[in-house]
Amino acid sequence: MSSLKKFERSRKLFEKKDRLLAVASLARFARLDIGREKRKGLPEVILAEGKDARDVARISEVMVRRTGRAIISRTNGPQVSSQGC
Repeated sequence: MSSLKKFERSRKLFEKKDRLLAVASLARFARLDIGREKRKGLPEVILAEGKDARDVARISEVMVRRTGRAIISRTNGPQVSSQGC
């Protein structure tokens, strides 16, 4: 096998592992797709509907730490006011 083929094979394997590692679990209530923007061109959006304000805040904190931002959709009054937005 040529060096170029070996390199290409290991590059593809690295990219596959990198995509798998881009999903972060947060307790048992959230799985954050940290690498979504890199793969799809659009960042992960946190669905707040049905979640406690505390959980939305924790998820948001992790997203900001890992990606520099957090986009939250379908928030309600208590969720927004408890996060200081």
